[in-house]
Amino acid sequence: MFELAVIHYGFASDLEPGNRELRIFAQKAHFLRQDREQGLAIYQLLSGRDIAHTRSLNPIQNKIFDFAKKMRNFVYLIVDRESKQCAVVDACWDVPGIMRVIKKEQLTLVAAIVTHYHFDHVGGIPPAPFDALHIRVSGLDTVLRKFPHDGFRMTLGARTSLQFLHTPGHSEGSQCILVNDGRLFTGDTLFPTSCGRVDLPGGCKKDMLHSLQNVLKHLDPSIMIYPGHDYGGAWSTIETEQQSGLLRDGYTAEWDEFNNLQLP
Repeated sequence: MFELAVIHYGFASDLEPGNRELRIFAQKAHFLRQDREQGLAIYQLLSGRDIAHTRSLNPIQNKIFDFAKKMRNFVYLIVDRESKQCAVVDACWDVPGIMRVIKKEQLTLVAAIVTHYHFDHVGGIPPAPFDALHIRVSGLDTVLRKFPHDGFRMTLGARTSLQFLHTPGHSEGSQCILVNDGRLFTGDTLFPTSCGRVDLPGGCKKDMLHSLQNVLKHLDPSIMIYPGHDYGGAWSTIETEQQSGLLRDGYTAEWDEFNNLQLP
């Protein structure tokens, strides 16, 4: 299926070389073919569309789901096709909804991963107006503030490998997950043409610049990027961000000038 898609998109791109949308479709089909060849499947669930979108008699849940839709978080399932084992990345907002997807696809959940400790990625303090209850659930969010698993590797089945890269800046414990050396889940560290905020508690401009320019910038250009929110697009590549995003050469000086003006 993907082989035919790559071929047809290639033909179409040759006929319309200036059509950027065709190039993007062709690139996505190429990535999906690579995933299948590696025995890998990636489910990208958008809050407000795939999860956290139903209405109920519970007004608090409805308010939370309304907020989830505005936040546009991506939740990911990284799946080893052969064993049907999966890891969930940044499970939040609608855990029952996520579990329904896992059950529907007949998967076995073996790991839960978070890219950083903020509520919209790991849970914790409910959003306003319900934060007045002063409820906080201790757990992974607390641990990941100080103890990211930098360099740690784990496997799903026999063919799917996950490596954890410490990328502080948006938060102290922010991390990215590199799957099979070809798919990068960046949380709120890197979005297409932008990055996560550094003015929140635990954020640091200097750390973010280091994560972008000294860690992510030097990864393989062919790596596909899956961000933590639909801010600017559902995916990108290291090469694209090296060419026109925050991983490009010379960005350090621009970053310093901008942040000296905006965030003294």
